Amino acid sequence: MRVSTEDLVELVNRKGLPMAEVMELTGMTRQGIWKRLKKVGEYVPRRAPGGAPCKVVEQVCAFCGEPVKKYRKRMEQGAQMKAYCNMQCYADALAAHPYVGWRQGCRRARVLVAQHYPLQDEQIVHHKDGDNRNNDLANLAVFASNADHVAHHRGRAVPVLFDGAMRMQTVMREALDFRGEDGRTNRDLLRRHVAQMQAMCEQLKRGA
Repeated sequence: MRVSTEDLVELVNRKGLPMAEVMELTGMTRQGIWKRLKKVGEYVPRRAPGGAPCKVVEQVCAFCGEPVKKYRKRMEQGAQMKAYCNMQCYADALAAHPYVGWRQGCRRARVLVAQHYPLQDEQIVHHKDGDNRNNDLANLAVFASNADHVAHHRGRAVPVLFDGAMRMQTVMREALDFRGEDGRTNRDLLRRHVAQMQAMCEQLKRGA
């Protein structure tokens, strides 16, 4: 028996019959019913098998401005709030978004971190101030995975594998403790230089 799309809309969305009952009445599979409803824009996900349909929220495509249906259930599950007509609009939006221009900064950050830490492909380089163009080593940190990175942005305490600021402090200490051929460290030379500058300042004050 051939069931019209209008009959499917009536049974599923208007009468709200459980999907199992609609399948039995029409002799169609669940996938076949969904496919027919999607073609006419009448597919409405349900909260649970046999449950009430999810509430539909009317939105507009974030790229072209055409009307788009968004389902409240997907919002509750943490899906992004922006909606797009189709994959082409989504791809066009990505291409036009300024963030794409900062990907070069992300690559530079990975190259910089790799000079100080054995960075793995699955690990994520994080910009502490949120600016992907600020690749100062002190602004960079490494998370073990994208999941940890997302958890950090959601406010959870996640340990970092590498902290650029701490690495800079280590490099500075190593540079200051480096000993020259005369046996003196750079720290000693710096202290001597500072003492000489202070003495010169005192002489200038007395001369004035």
